[in-house]
Amino acid sequence: METDPKRIHRLAIRREKDNRNFLRWLKYRHPWSRRQVMELQVELANRAWERIDCRECANCCAAMQLQLTAADCAQMATAAGMTLAEFRREHSERQGDGLWYLKRQPCLFLRENHCTIYADRPSRCCGFPYLHCHMLDDIAGTLQQVPYCPVVFNVLEGMKAHPNLQRKRRRPGGARKPTAE
Repeated sequence: METDPKRIHRLAIRREKDNRNFLRWLKYRHPWSRRQVMELQVELANRAWERIDCRECANCCAAMQLQLTAADCAQMATAAGMTLAEFRREHSERQGDGLWYLKRQPCLFLRENHCTIYADRPSRCCGFPYLHCHMLDDIAGTLQQVPYCPVVFNVLEGMKAHPNLQRKRRRPGGARKPTAE
């Protein structure tokens, strides 16, 4: 099980194409039911959480860009002792997709790998890394989390290594393995 965030980031970036192809294959071509995939996802996540304490890691808070709702902005402004306008001007930005995001990483409420507003943290933080949802429902979102979250990284690697989820790979150029004559 890999737990080093820097190594995970490097490996996830290197394996991004393979990860995308695996998740698409699992979603569209593998005969397992959605329920079977979800059961494996939960089993692997529980194993990962036995070894990884999210509150000690905090890599998501340190490295990922946080999407904010209007309520999140208001709640965070109050926690920071600012008006909503001040908070938006100093700490958030609206991007091309029309949504609000925290301007900088790490999160301004992260202190010594702990969230200083944990009880009132933003809605996107509450469910992270979203493993209560099916990874295959949002492949793009899953792929965005893999480089930053050791739990998601290890769940995906565990799925790829599972004996019942091995893909038969073709040889370069589509050539098949020669048969014995």
